[in-house]
Amino acid sequence: MKPYQYEPLSSEPSSQTIRLIELRPGEASADLECLIRHVSLADDPEYEAVSYCWGDPTPTETINCGRTTLGLNYSLSSALKSFRHKSARRTLWADAVCIDQCDTNEKIHQVRLMQIIYRKARRILVWLGDEDVPSNFSSLVQIMEKLRKVDPGQRPQRQRRRQDPLGYNIKHTIALESILKRPWFRRVWIIQEAALAKGIVIHYGQHSFFWEDVISILQYENGRDLQGVQNGNLVNIVRWINRQRADRDGCLDMTLIGLCLQHRWSLATDPRDKVYAFLGLCSDHLAEADYHLTVEEVLPSWVPDYNAIIAAFDLNRLRSEACGDRYKATCKSKWNTAFSRDSSMLKVEGLILDTITAIGMIFEPDLAEGPADVYGVARQIRSSAAVAIDWEKITAVRFGRKYITGEDLFDACWQILLGGCIPSEFASCKELSLSTYTRLQRTLLLYRLGLVQPSVLRCGIRIIQMIGTLLLFHDISLPTPQSKRSFEFRIERHVAHRRMIRTRRGYLGLAPALTEMGDNVALLKGCSTPVIVRPDGLTWKFIGNAYVHGIMNGEAFDEDGCQEMELA
Repeated sequence: MKPYQYEPLSSEPSSQTIRLIELRPGEASADLECLIRHVSLADDPEYEAVSYCWGDPTPTETINCGRTTLGLNYSLSSALKSFRHKSARRTLWADAVCIDQCDTNEKIHQVRLMQIIYRKARRILVWLGDEDVPSNFSSLVQIMEKLRKVDPGQRPQRQRRRQDPLGYNIKHTIALESILKRPWFRRVWIIQEAALAKGIVIHYGQHSFFWEDVISILQYENGRDLQGVQNGNLVNIVRWINRQRADRDGCLDMTLIGLCLQHRWSLATDPRDKVYAFLGLCSDHLAEADYHLTVEEVLPSWVPDYNAIIAAFDLNRLRSEACGDRYKATCKSKWNTAFSRDSSMLKVEGLILDTITAIGMIFEPDLAEGPADVYGVARQIRSSAAVAIDWEKITAVRFGRKYITGEDLFDACWQILLGGCIPSEFASCKELSLSTYTRLQRTLLLYRLGLVQPSVLRCGIRIIQMIGTLLLFHDISLPTPQSKRSFEFRIERHVAHRRMIRTRRGYLGLAPALTEMGDNVALLKGCSTPVIVRPDGLTWKFIGNAYVHGIMNGEAFDEDGCQEMELA
């Protein structure tokens, strides 16, 4: 058959013309067949929108369009076969088919319509892919079905009492984790798609369930067994989308920059989509999708690296979750948006406070999936121990000195790992910090004795568990009190992908992984945290936000001493 040739859509700026697929019925093994027709969104056409992870874009499958054929990648082909009815046509919208990917102008116009496309769809059909084998997912679906019959107001408050009557156990948590780790949940476009949808039906292999089922399961699971940097972020994505869905018309008043930061862990094949995917959700309108622009033009050097796959958690977000407030490093100062004439530089006013004279190793959490083996446990212990020894040298915490603020150095150090704390939790956090530090010293003893080797750990699972409980940030396999586990989880999220720093004046803190010796700690008007900047001729390069103990509540800020700076 001849390849399908797209008929151009209307190029009028106000046009809401899109393409829809009329998917013909067929058995699971039959070839895909469809008709592609033009419709106007202004006419409120009836259709369902397909949401899936592109994966490898290489066309390996085809769909017949009359006497022509159109190439599909495996992911979309398997999704369409799963969604196809056996005896009736189904009208769908799927980006790879309904947008001519070779026509940049059309792609720009259609991406600008995405918000309307997903708002007007009767529902979205999510394709997570083929089911993992082996899988306990069937039993999790049964739990979902039971939960639909439970009145939310009648659910017990205590977690164990909620779970036991349902038969919920660790195998269901593993099944839940298996779907949360599907690539779809990491895809940047799903934030807008799911947030705007009238309804969501999720398909996973032969199973199908509703978005609300996932939310109900998460409420029952309550994060008890899903703790960890990677899982925690995925759960937060789901919960944020659910809040947005509950406020579809009122909007959560999120700025474009705020959305980009909130979801910077999400993935995109095209780095520009790390911005364009949020244009339909943001309350401000700083940009429009334009694929004629280069990546550098969309993401100039003074904005955060939204394309970073692995990045540190936002400090203010962690502070808000833990303490219910934000940092106030520059008090209540404000900054008026200003750019250079060519918009390549951001003009700010700020104070260069100090210079970094020592940097520690980067703490990289173990994001390996699946159960830990002796090699993974050994790697995890050695990595944490090496960072701990290095950070001890940077802070000199073992020498019992006073910190620049006059407080005990140990108190300053454990607060740095937590991102600070409020007075009401100081005593309990200090007690847990002392316990954690004691276990750390045992781990470092094993490390220095050379006992953290796979050949040693292979002698038995009890030794693996024993050494696992000595880790600074992780408890492996053995149950621990919820307060201790939450405390260590809080530490891990603060230190992940950051490094310890010491400044010339004696300040200590956590800085981004890209921080270098000689970088400066700055306080910029309107910025709630200190930032790390690097001299670049007459301008400055923005490295990222930092926690610097002793200056997070405006103690070092002097608005009269601020000068104009340009971030290049």
